[in-house]
Amino acid sequence: MRIFLAVFICITFTGGLGLYMSCRTEAYIPETNNKHQTGTSGYSLLITAAFAVEPDPFAIQTDDTKPGAGLIVSMGKKEILRQTRQIKPGIPVLVKPLKGLVPGINELYIEASPFLEDTDKSHALRVQIMEHDFLIAEKTFWSFPGGKIADTIRFKIKAQQDKEDNNDH
Repeated sequence: MRIFLAVFICITFTGGLGLYMSCRTEAYIPETNNKHQTGTSGYSLLITAAFAVEPDPFAIQTDDTKPGAGLIVSMGKKEILRQTRQIKPGIPVLVKPLKGLVPGINELYIEASPFLEDTDKSHALRVQIMEHDFLIAEKTFWSFPGGKIADTIRFKIKAQQDKEDNNDH
């Protein structure tokens, strides 16, 4: 009887896990070939680290063509920024224009690796998204001591038609 109970628990657990994995939603990745794409020349990304950012010396290199990076910003599968040089604390990194944005929800994945000697401290990374120098989204990422920062920021961009409607008032 105990064996049947153990088999039943295993089947229930693995079946539930399989059901969860098949039903969970995929992350939204906007299509960049959308015909209603906004003029992205007015959008910019400003990243300021409170720590020295450098490439992780222990990172596994799977692709020989891309050098190790201390700061990576990507949108879906498209890489927006790959910083291979060291970034000093408090020095902002500006990406202007921020291309590939579409009307609606956009999501950026940001990964930053701290200086090797600072692994015993928590670190902060401030991310700001601006439209024509006006702040539209902002988030501060924190890491645990010894860990790197890897997180996403989601923000919404209004369609050009919505912006024109708001200016009529």
